[in-house]
Amino acid sequence: MKKSKVWLILGASTGLGDSAARYLKANQQKVIAIDIDDDGSIAEDVYRVADHYGPLDFIINNSNYHLLSKAVLDINDHIESTMSLLRGLKPYIRRQPPGSIINLPPQLCLINMPGEEAAAKSLQNLDTFLTGLKAELRSLDCGLHFLEPGERLV
Repeated sequence: MKKSKVWLILGASTGLGDSAARYLKANQQKVIAIDIDDDGSIAEDVYRVADHYGPLDFIINNSNYHLLSKAVLDINDHIESTMSLLRGLKPYIRRQPPGSIINLPPQLCLINMPGEEAAAKSLQNLDTFLTGLKAELRSLDCGLHFLEPGERLV
């Protein structure tokens, strides 16, 4: 990586978010890592970060687990937390679009549980939401990338 970019990582205390933050910092990138406990305040948090550090080039959303700190095991809750957080980013994106948003799904979305036919419908709803959001963001010159580590068998 040549030119230093500004990366906002939501949910960087453990796992993939932490790994991404360490990798980017090792490659001389400016990384702002915050953990989100309430997706209702996401726009305000992002505005504060951008006002302090300058325009954001990338946003990595890895915070879905933290939004469900009560360890709710309902896939619909996990998917709704993803959609709610991405909706919460829209005011900032409309004002000053980053280059890309990279979304890491809640891990429960990647697990195929026996008897969870509703999971397939929920994942289809999430895919439909992300497809629409991607088209909306494209009009703002902002990309949306949905990374799914490992296998997803539904």
